[in-house]
Amino acid sequence: MDKQVVVTKLNKDFTWEKDPIFEHFMFHKTEKVVGDCDDFALTLLYRLEGSVWKALKALLTGKASLIFCRTTNNENHYALKYEGKYADNIHPYFRDELIHKYKYKYRFPFILFWLLVGKLVKR
Repeated sequence: MDKQVVVTKLNKDFTWEKDPIFEHFMFHKTEKVVGDCDDFALTLLYRLEGSVWKALKALLTGKASLIFCRTTNNENHYALKYEGKYADNIHPYFRDELIHKYKYKYRFPFILFWLLVGKLVKR
């Protein structure tokens, strides 16, 4: 499936909501998604890859990255880098440039940690 079609569909299905207590990550497998920017990025990856295991493999192999950045309003934010292109819930389309101010790429072990926290703390 075309990745632009996938990000457009997720944008229609997505409702932004702040994490209730503290940061945690989740792959949302439902059609409607309520979450924040990391939920958008990881759910986009899940939908592109078709399974959690394939999404994790994409993160591990570098096909995909979770990018921590700052918005133009100087707020913390996450974006997905997938096959060399960026997408996020603020700019829900794939593009060559991040647009936001790059801080760092989240390393795989940290993503796993926050996914485990997400299993314990559900919305």
